[in-house]
Amino acid sequence: MENQVRNESLQLDMNVRTEPRISSMQEDFSLCEADYLRLKSKNSHAESISIGFFLTSLGFGVAFVAKYIASHIDNTPFLYETWEWVAPLGTGIFSVVIYFAVIWFFPSEARKVFKAIEEHFRTAPRTRHIQGRSE
Repeated sequence: MENQVRNESLQLDMNVRTEPRISSMQEDFSLCEADYLRLKSKNSHAESISIGFFLTSLGFGVAFVAKYIASHIDNTPFLYETWEWVAPLGTGIFSVVIYFAVIWFFPSEARKVFKAIEEHFRTAPRTRHIQGRSE
């Protein structure tokens, strides 16, 4: 069979690889059903309360700005009480500070799971596998 040109398919009974295969592997993070449910749950109560305070203070701020604009449109003096700007600003800042303090010292279950996942993927080594050519 030497020095002959063949134009037909050759059928072999063995596994022949012509190209290398490269893959990256990393240890799996085993996510149990309880962790999944923690991640699926909604915001924490502290976050909901803080958002409520923030939106309330935002509403007070919008009312204060609307009062200011109305006084300029009517060409009347802008009269306001001190609480009208202190209350929204104080409530907004207070709610944000309290919220961040609560989540810093008392993280929610979902945040604990996210932290564990981040730690796993930060420390789990990623390995590269190359399966060479078979000749």
